[in-house]
Amino acid sequence: AAQVAVTICMLLMLIQEPIFACLGNMNGDFAGSGLFTTHCPQAEARMDVYSVLSEITVLLHWFLITDLCIFSMRLCCYFLTCSRVLVELLHYLIAVLFLVLAFSSAIGAYGPNLYDFDSIPEGALSLFKIVLGTYENRRFDTIREEPQIYTLLAIFTLISLIFLGSLLIAQIAGAFTKLYADIKNYAVLFRAGITVETVRSARPKRWASFLASLKFQERIEFNEGDIGLTGGIQILEPSTLNPTTDETIRRYGGSTDADNPWPEDEFKDQGSLEARLKRLEKLVIRATKAMIKGKNGETDGLSMSGSLSMSSFADQSGSSGQSQG
Repeated sequence: AAQVAVTICMLLMLIQEPIFACLGNMNGDFAGSGLFTTHCPQAEARMDVYSVLSEITVLLHWFLITDLCIFSMRLCCYFLTCSRVLVELLHYLIAVLFLVLAFSSAIGAYGPNLYDFDSIPEGALSLFKIVLGTYENRRFDTIREEPQIYTLLAIFTLISLIFLGSLLIAQIAGAFTKLYADIKNYAVLFRAGITVETVRSARPKRWASFLASLKFQERIEFNEGDIGLTGGIQILEPSTLNPTTDETIRRYGGSTDADNPWPEDEFKDQGSLEARLKRLEKLVIRATKAMIKGKNGETDGLSMSGSLSMSSFADQSGSSGQSQG
């Protein structure tokens, strides 16, 4: 919308361009005459409109430049926070406008003999000055002579500055607290939206050359000699920058034929509660088997030692009987 507004303003500026009005009288008898002058008498009627259009165009241009904040995530978050909080400021201004109209009408109905409040527009302007803090203090001396007007102004100041001002601060703090948790996600979405709009406005030939320069069709090396997949951008960094002891690349043996089913991922549910319970169950079964095997080994050992002692006792008794005989 802002781009369309800038285009319309620039077209209107082209229509009201003072240089075009002075083309036939550039070297006339007036101050500032010369090539591409804008001070000829024929351009005086256009200068006011041209100046207003120039002011609006420059403001809209600077507003469009705020899209450059996407290059910094911090600036993008700050810009989005300001744009969301401006809604609360708008609510405050609407409430202040309602109070100004209400109190200026009430003071105008009273009919005071005061220059600042002799009509509703003059009273509204004076009340706006009070809200902004630009109303001269010496004028309150004259207002004190009218107790009714002075009382209304005191009530207006209490409501507009103290009550609504405190409420505005509370609303801004609440809105910021609500946005702070997800402001980075909003910033990423905002950046993506601007990127999509920029890509959409690019010429097809330029976009095709940009994609070709990225070389997505070439395979990327995970490490030296370790060829990986296509469709990425390789960024080199020192090996000591992000040390890790876990392998981040999952490798599967077998054929690489695309018709073969994808192998099952044994690490898929490794961190889930069900997987941990299964591992615990396996450990308990393994420990139970080890305990049973240990007990069976002890029983076999006791039986073997008992049989050996009985056989040795029988041998001794037989030998003693033979000697007696």
